[in-house]
Amino acid sequence: MSGEPGLDRAEMRVLNVHLCSTNFHLEEAMSRIQLAKIGFLAAAAISFLLSVYLWFSGHKEQGQFVGIWVPSILSLGALMLSGKSNG
Repeated sequence: MSGEPGLDRAEMRVLNVHLCSTNFHLEEAMSRIQLAKIGFLAAAAISFLLSVYLWFSGHKEQGQFVGIWVPSILSLGALMLSGKSNG
């Protein structure tokens, strides 16, 4: 140790490894959140397309029923992802 206040080289290496590990976990969590967002949007889009298909194929009541799934799916996604924080 050189007598100066602060961290020595070994402490700096440990801190650097910890910061790199934390950054990796944050990136992994962000990719999971992005995947969840894509999943909810895909489910809502499929529901919408199925609703349109049913409506125009003569099954109007079933089309309406499936169509009301879209806001429910998006609301569920918003609720599930609202508890996730980046910090």
